[in-house]
Amino acid sequence: MRYRMRYSRKPEFVDAIIFDYSCDGIKILKEFCGECLGDVSKRREMCSKGQVEICQSYLDRDGDKIIKEIAMEDDFIVRNQKGEIYVMSPDLFHTTYARVK
Repeated sequence: MRYRMRYSRKPEFVDAIIFDYSCDGIKILKEFCGECLGDVSKRREMCSKGQVEICQSYLDRDGDKIIKEIAMEDDFIVRNQKGEIYVMSPDLFHTTYARVK
């Protein structure tokens, strides 16, 4: 017989930065992402936002698999305890994580 149980997310600590398209912001981004950092670009229109490509390779049955994610300005770029880097919208990030002091 199976019983109903309640689950919660295990506590997980992550490092995160907010993508900011500025000279200092891109420098911090390069230090944070390392080899995973792809193209950083911004269109010439006044209201356009900067974007960055985050690339990671994973091993699967067929060999390497490359996953690309696009972060827009103000998105969170997160690195978990395993060293995996991924992109989260501000809303999702703030509902998932709380800042550690």
